[in-house]
Amino acid sequence: MDDDAPLEKTERVSSAEATTNNEKSAASNGDKPNVQDSSRDSWMCVVGEELRTNDDVTTSGKALNLSVAYTTEPVIPDNVPSGCVLAFICNEFDGPLFEKLWSRVRSLKSSRVRILGPPCLHYCAAAKVDLPLTRRPIYSLSMSGVSVCFMGFKAGEKKTMDSLVNLVRHMGADVRTDVSEVSHVVAPGVTSSRYERAVALGKSIMSTEWITECWKQRDQINVRATDEKLMHYRLPPFTDLTLSFYGFDEEDRSQMEDFCQQYGGTAVPFGELCTH
Repeated sequence: MDDDAPLEKTERVSSAEATTNNEKSAASNGDKPNVQDSSRDSWMCVVGEELRTNDDVTTSGKALNLSVAYTTEPVIPDNVPSGCVLAFICNEFDGPLFEKLWSRVRSLKSSRVRILGPPCLHYCAAAKVDLPLTRRPIYSLSMSGVSVCFMGFKAGEKKTMDSLVNLVRHMGADVRTDVSEVSHVVAPGVTSSRYERAVALGKSIMSTEWITECWKQRDQINVRATDEKLMHYRLPPFTDLTLSFYGFDEEDRSQMEDFCQQYGGTAVPFGELCTH
């Protein structure tokens, strides 16, 4: 199938309808309800056989008053009204199927058709809030409200950084380049020219392990990236530094070397190549 081909359609399988909040509000105010109420025009398309038989996905969809269709291909379900709000529910955020689906959704340039993961669906159903309207795929909301700036990655680490950027976006975070505008900074070490500014601004400076550990727990809807157990993955202040201690007695030097290593640094004998 050509990546630039328009989204095809497949058969609608089932639908769920319920009285909407707008209708209730309009009735209480004596107003005529809007016939184009968004909840009646909201759909989810469950992708793949595994999720098709997942009762939790079905239950969460019903809780959000979503009409439901199923597909095993990157296609828009048949009979879904034009212009409706549609969420593909996908449990794999990598691989050929996801990449093709994301390519097609991206080509629509609309937040009304998006890709979400089951944890995002379950969280919204439990919290009784609408699914997020976004142009980027969101698997979970564990980083919702978090903004991240990446710094200190070398040219040869671009692929690693790009992968990390995708992961934080998949968890609902915002990525920015201005360190003054973010809540968190992610860096592989402390040698970046912008590191001292981030420290002066009081930003939470995190290691790359923070992101990978959050992603490992992505299916737990009650886990937040700002939980203390995850904030434990702050970047140690001596990361990527090599220290040499001179002029201290053996006991003091040993204590300082232990301290250096405890906070991410490397201690070397005096005379060897070091950063400090």
